[in-house]
Amino acid sequence: NDLNKCRDAASAEGFAGYSLFQNLIAGGQGQLQVIELRLSQLDEEMAHPQNCSNSCRLQELQAEKDGLEERLLELMEIWEELSS
Repeated sequence: NDLNKCRDAASAEGFAGYSLFQNLIAGGQGQLQVIELRLSQLDEEMAHPQNCSNSCRLQELQAEKDGLEERLLELMEIWEELSS
């Protein structure tokens, strides 16, 4: 898979490759934080009285939340592999 290719490339390139590999880990952590923040914001928006009575808006918010949760799981799996 792409993760193994990246790890192999980092090993082959020595220190420069390792630095790239570390940057990928750090970037993944940053993406995780951004997604977690947005998920928290979505929870607040969904709890807002204006949105509670608007089924169309709630569906939009839930769809965004579902997509972000799926992406979060993907990134967490990748981040865990990269950091091990």
